[in-house]
Amino acid sequence: MAIRAKEHRNVVDEVARLSKVEIEFLFELIKNSMIPGRNISIAFDIINKLKRQHQIQSIDVKDLKLSKEKVIKPKTQEEKARELLKEEKGELFIKE
Repeated sequence: MAIRAKEHRNVVDEVARLSKVEIEFLFELIKNSMIPGRNISIAFDIINKLKRQHQIQSIDVKDLKLSKEKVIKPKTQEEKARELLKEEKGELFIKE
C-alpha cells in the first residue's frame, strides 16, 4: 500500500454536487421507472434528497442577505406553559 504525499482530492464535493439538469434528469428516471415495493422507502428518501438539492440550487445568490440579527425560535405551547408554572417546595403555582 502506497501513500502519495502532496495530493489532495475532495471526494465529498465530487459526489454531492449535481447540476440542476442532472437532478431533473434523475427525477425523470425515477418517475418513469418501475420500483419494486420493497425498495419504495429507499426511492422516497432519494427523491426527498434530490428535492432538497434542487431547492438549494434554485435559490438565487442575490436573494440571500446576511444579517447580524439573531434568529429567534418561536416558542411552542409547552414552553409557554412551563413559563407560567412555578414550582416551590414540590408545589406548583401558576403565574397570572
